[in-house]
Amino acid sequence: QILPLVPPGSGWSPYSTWASLLGNALLISLEDLVMNELLVDNDLPNIGTIGKYVDYDASISLKKPLLDKAACALIAGRGSHTYLSAFSSLKLSNNSWVQEAAVFHLLELEFGQSWWKWPDAYRWRDSDAMENFRQKNAYKIEMFIAQQSMFYVQWNLLKNFANSKGINLI
Repeated sequence: QILPLVPPGSGWSPYSTWASLLGNALLISLEDLVMNELLVDNDLPNIGTIGKYVDYDASISLKKPLLDKAACALIAGRGSHTYLSAFSSLKLSNNSWVQEAAVFHLLELEFGQSWWKWPDAYRWRDSDAMENFRQKNAYKIEMFIAQQSMFYVQWNLLKNFANSKGINLI
């Protein structure tokens, strides 16, 4: 058994996630992104000493710009065949759920509060308001999808490695 790999919710708990099908982008290996030509060695931060507890705010400050840079590279068509294929596949086969998750996340960031406190047009998913929001945030949505594809590439590699050693991850 493993801990949930989903984006954490309240109190950084993976047990109170807002999205059960998504992966936590903070778990993406930056070193793997370098090996797959989405980042370069000089992009990697010098982390220094790792403490006893996780500082999630510091982790986000450190990793988010690098994950965004890698996502931009992927969108621009750079990176290994594995990453490019996964991104293309996720956009084509599962676009509905992952795009809606991206929209939800961006709305949550925009309004800074729970969905039931959003303006009515978004809370009740007015089609015009939602379409305008999607168009206004099209690139951010694509970046979100790119980061999810990066997560799933690495998760599948880890899962396949574990399976090859007789360890089943479910």
